[in-house]
Amino acid sequence: MRIIYFIIAMLFLSLCGYAKTNIAIVDFDAKGISQVDVSILTERLSLELFKTDKFNIIEREKMEEILTEQGFQQSGCVSNECVVEMGRLIGVEQIVTGSCSKLGNIYSISARLVDVKTAKVLQISTYDCKGELDNLLEYGVKKVAREISAMEVQETDGLRENEPMDPPTNKSPVNKRNPDFYVLQLGFLYPYQLIERQVSIYGLKINCFSGINDIVYGLDFGIDNKVTYDMYGLQAGIKNNTRELLGGQFGVMNTNTTMAGAQIGIYNKVK
Repeated sequence: MRIIYFIIAMLFLSLCGYAKTNIAIVDFDAKGISQVDVSILTERLSLELFKTDKFNIIEREKMEEILTEQGFQQSGCVSNECVVEMGRLIGVEQIVTGSCSKLGNIYSISARLVDVKTAKVLQISTYDCKGELDNLLEYGVKKVAREISAMEVQETDGLRENEPMDPPTNKSPVNKRNPDFYVLQLGFLYPYQLIERQVSIYGLKINCFSGINDIVYGLDFGIDNKVTYDMYGLQAGIKNNTRELLGGQFGVMNTNTTMAGAQIGIYNKVK
């Protein structure tokens, strides 16, 4: 009986943790680049934030309709006070604002996530790159979205500051620090786990509560199971998540980006 109570409690906590936050994204301020380019970058940021599966994002048309009805002028609204007022009128919990700029041959995007109720800045992210504006669109926006949503930034999510401007050639990570792999992973409550996330697991991954690895070949078993990149085999637990799956997922909530296999559960989603 105690085991049943424990499973129900873990399921309740997992479902509560899955609740999404209502946010709005304000047009970023343009500094040294055209407003058209900034609008494109803002739209891409909205898409990347949506893909994190952490937010409910209000549609731009709906946001502009509400602000127009209230007689609120969105143009030039960059201060925290102005942004918070805008968020209250729209009726969201949090709001994203920032700027896109160019200085010399360096492009930059800066974003912050502001809590509407407290006016507190919850997350800040910046990304700089040399050369072409394309790098902001292809790599920078994705990195900013993950940092704003408090997700881990992976090596293939985008170019990092002060690194060579060579885009990644493989969709799966290359682990230079840990080229070896392990056959057994024990996770407790991430980041507390036996083997660090970057090491690939070829065998069994057991999560007493939650555990994360980039690549897993075999069985990923526990309460909250996550594989950042490629999962080949079976994920079994209450909450299963991976990016690319070749195999199956069995649990209450199953999500991934692409898959070849089967999902069995109450909530199943392929993005």
